[in-house]
Amino acid sequence: MKQKQWIKVLTVWVLYVSLHFTYEYIPCGLTQLLACPQETLFHHMKMAFFVYSLVSFVEYFILKPFSKESFISSRMISAILISYLSFVIWIFVPLVFGPIHQVWLEILYSNLVLGSSLAATIYLETSIEKISFNKKLTSVIIAIYSIVLIVFILAAFTTPDIEIFAPYGHGH
Repeated sequence: MKQKQWIKVLTVWVLYVSLHFTYEYIPCGLTQLLACPQETLFHHMKMAFFVYSLVSFVEYFILKPFSKESFISSRMISAILISYLSFVIWIFVPLVFGPIHQVWLEILYSNLVLGSSLAATIYLETSIEKISFNKKLTSVIIAIYSIVLIVFILAAFTTPDIEIFAPYGHGH
């Protein structure tokens, strides 16, 4: 990976970790939306989506890409990908080997998952950005991104009664 990609990994990672407990210290609508008000997989996925989207938004103005459509489409795909990829990678060890019983080990594992998910997503993003996106494909990407965005926004404030929103215990 190139230096600018590692900078993005580090930026997303630091912002993600910084936001994690923000709601506990500054409880308001904005931190409820962006941070992790409950220890649920959903809130971690939502936080990854928003942090990645925010960093990509800033990245757009810094890099001033030649192909705006490819840049924006690849970042929308990546924002969706990071939230789901990190979930799938995170759940792998508990499914294969059983629960992680030590809090410190789960925190270490979670950070390894976040780092590897970010590296994989950003690596894929560089290839996706090279694709020539036509209007139909761009419309599909925008529609999917919009659905994910709406779900994350609405569910941040109104939690449906389904298992993905249930708090999980560390090592339980």
